[in-house]
Amino acid sequence: MSTKFSENLTRLNLFRRAFGEYKSEIILLTFLSFLSGFLESVGISAIIPLFSFVSKDQAPSSDFISRAIEKFFFYAHLEYTLTSLLIFIILLFLVKAAALFLATYLATRTTVAFETKTRNELFSETLKADWPYLSEQKVGYLDQVLTNDIDQSSKLLTYISSSIIVLANLIAYGLLVVNISWVVALLTLILGGAVLLALKPLFNKNTEISEEKSRIYKELAHHANENVLGMKFVKSAFVEERVLEKSREYFEK
Repeated sequence: MSTKFSENLTRLNLFRRAFGEYKSEIILLTFLSFLSGFLESVGISAIIPLFSFVSKDQAPSSDFISRAIEKFFFYAHLEYTLTSLLIFIILLFLVKAAALFLATYLATRTTVAFETKTRNELFSETLKADWPYLSEQKVGYLDQVLTNDIDQSSKLLTYISSSIIVLANLIAYGLLVVNISWVVALLTLILGGAVLLALKPLFNKNTEISEEKSRIYKELAHHANENVLGMKFVKSAFVEERVLEKSREYFEK
């Protein structure tokens, strides 16, 4: 347990060091993503009271979302009719689309800024490093770090935005399901938790595969760059087949 806690604490510290200066952007991204997901959920849930207007024989909806929407119209001094409800739903989706666009734009801009800054700093620090350190580095590793590793790290902001949207949808739909049937909501929660625990080994395996993939890419880049730089020696020594055989080992991993 302590090991897991220390690992999570280390990840949190790494995240703070990497994205600490983008705190305001991340807070705004969190707000916009949550707003987008919540408005989408409310907009879809607002279809429920719409049925009471379409079907005259159907009794007015008494669920939480329907009552909340009706109270909103009441306190806003708006007429609660089919037309006004349709306009309300359309406006919800328009605002949701605007919030999602702003969140995507902000995530992209922050990602580009992070990638540019990190690449500049990393390359600068590498050039300023002393010779004993540089002599231990393999050819091609820096190239993979500057391209693949930093690119994968920057996607974390996009994943955060997507996760927040899912969380907002979960909260909104969860309230709706609880209002309809708390038994169904409880069973869904238990089943979802069980599925999550069952899939946890796959998540861990995916992490291991990703780390192994990154390592293989670095080894492959080192192998390719090393042999391209020494191509004259490879040709003159007639060792093309050995180089090709080694390359196949990397390609087939």
